[in-house]
Amino acid sequence: MQWVFLLMALVAGCGISLQSVINAELGRGLGHPVSAAFVSFAVGTLALFVYVLATRLPLATPAKLAALPWWTWVFGGLIGAYFVSAAASLAPRLGVTVFFMTVVAGQLGMALLLDHFGWLGLSERPVSAGRLAGIALMVAGIYLTRRF
Repeated sequence: MQWVFLLMALVAGCGISLQSVINAELGRGLGHPVSAAFVSFAVGTLALFVYVLATRLPLATPAKLAALPWWTWVFGGLIGAYFVSAAASLAPRLGVTVFFMTVVAGQLGMALLLDHFGWLGLSERPVSAGRLAGIALMVAGIYLTRRF
């Protein structure tokens, strides 16, 4: 069953790369990548709303949102909006490969900090030479991909 989850993650990764190109085209047509992100989020929100209704999942209520730390629902949306806008704007400029390699390097750098300091309730996992070397190799990969 684990292979099904890996396959789902692989398909999600393919979709994210496709989404950056599709939203870039949408941004060109609408005149700005943020407009493309707005349309993308509107369609996505509608699709999720239909899914939640069709599957009878519980809807977010003001009381449930108020019971959570404010940053859990504010930053998730803001980070998503920034990412989709950045992808629509930067993927055509940098190339999809370099854009996503840089995104992954950023994800790994933040993951390293989250683990090291135990931020947001995580267990602390100290930075190691091996982890730093892995991120350095990723940065070297970005350089090589841009260069050649």
